[in-house]
Amino acid sequence: MRPVNRRLLVELFEEEEESPLFILPEDFQEKSHRSYKVLATARDCNMDLKVGEIVIAHTSDPEAITFEGKEHLLLLENHVVCVVD
Repeated sequence: MRPVNRRLLVELFEEEEESPLFILPEDFQEKSHRSYKVLATARDCNMDLKVGEIVIAHTSDPEAITFEGKEHLLLLENHVVCVVD
């Protein structure tokens, strides 16, 4: 699958979580941003992203589509908040 129109094909990147120093209620632990691994980029993307790079975006930004029974996440290039080095 190849994204178009400045979109990125991404998957959730699960970060290694450290043991918390204290316990918070589950509803308090909601994250507003998530890490995503880039799987493919549209040809017209202006960012010089490579496959495998990790980007941070708001949790509500990726668009989920289902194709042949598998869910894919598409993220608009301009919704990327930062790139992890």
